[in-house]
Amino acid sequence: MNELISTSIYYISLWGYPALSFALLLANIGIPIPSEIVLGFAGFLVAGGRLTFAAVIIAGIIGELVGACLAYAIGYYGGLNFIENYGRMVGLTVGKMERSRRWFAKYGAVAIFLGRLLPVIRGVIALPAGFIRLDFWTFFLYTGFSSAVWVVLLVYMGQLLGENWRQVDSIGYGVGKAIVLMALIALLAFLYRKKRTKRYLR
Repeated sequence: MNELISTSIYYISLWGYPALSFALLLANIGIPIPSEIVLGFAGFLVAGGRLTFAAVIIAGIIGELVGACLAYAIGYYGGLNFIENYGRMVGLTVGKMERSRRWFAKYGAVAIFLGRLLPVIRGVIALPAGFIRLDFWTFFLYTGFSSAVWVVLLVYMGQLLGENWRQVDSIGYGVGKAIVLMALIALLAFLYRKKRTKRYLR
């Protein structure tokens, strides 16, 4: 466990909800703090009676939303110059931004929901959303919904695992992939059905 993660866990243990929100804010602007570990540890503290489940969920969603909106604003106002100068710090290049543009053009806001359920990707997806100027309230709605799903799921897993809360990291990665896979299957089924309906109406 690297120093940044250890420091985050230490302050969450010490200060509770504000430290949790701040750690998730940092994670959502590209700072390498895995939300799986942070939320898993928060779940462990819930299991030990040091924090309450409802308050952890609220603090977690606030941190996620504030961080994502800040990253969106950086992408929106910073534009291409920001990506060229600082993008590599969070693993983004102009080429990746162009691919993101095509991805958003094809799948729209659904890409936000799916992307925010995947570890690593979820921490940087808000930046290209701002860069391509995706409608803010659409971004906010999908980000809020996916963040709520993510936070509740990981905190609950951490609570169940107790002393083994560190396993949330690997479990969360697998669960995230499974959710995205199911969502993609559902989307493809919907598009296929829609296409067949159009043919039938002709």
